[in-house]
Amino acid sequence: MIPLLQFLEQSDSPFMVNVYPFFSYINNKKDIGLDYALFENQGVMLDNGLFYDNLFDATLDSFVAAMEREGFRGVRVVVSETGWPTDGGEAASPENARVYNGNVVKRALGDVGTPMRPSVGVEVFLFDMFDENGKDGQEYEKHFGVFGLDGIKAYDVNFT
Repeated sequence: MIPLLQFLEQSDSPFMVNVYPFFSYINNKKDIGLDYALFENQGVMLDNGLFYDNLFDATLDSFVAAMEREGFRGVRVVVSETGWPTDGGEAASPENARVYNGNVVKRALGDVGTPMRPSVGVEVFLFDMFDENGKDGQEYEKHFGVFGLDGIKAYDVNFT
C-alpha cells in the first residue's frame, strides 16, 4: 500500500474509494442505526476527539486516518462509488435511496468536508444510473439505479 500512496502523492492523484453505508448497515444492524447510515442521525458519535453524525464521514475518515498514520497527509480522497438500493432487501427502498443519495449530493455540492478534513470538500460519484437486471449476487445488487430498467426515474434527486 505504501508504494501506491507514494505514487498518488507524487502525481497529485486522489485515493479513490467505494463507500457503501448500506452494506455496513445491513451487515451490522446491532451497532449501526439506519438513521446514521442515511445522514439522518440526531445524535453524534465521538471517535478520537472527533464528532460524527453519519457513517459516510466516519468511513471516509477511516481511510484518511490510515493514510495519515503512514505519513501521507496530503492525498485527496475521492468517492468513486456510493449509493443505496431501491429494492431487493431490508432497508432497500426508493425513499431510503432518495434520502441517502440526496444527502450525498447536497454535501458534494456544498463542498462539505469530514470531521478530519472539514475544509476539504469530497468529490463523489453516485452508483448507479440504471438498475442492472443481469448483475449477480443478492437481489438488492440489481437495484442501485436512479432509473429503473424501464428508463423511469425510481426517485427524485436534486442535483442543483
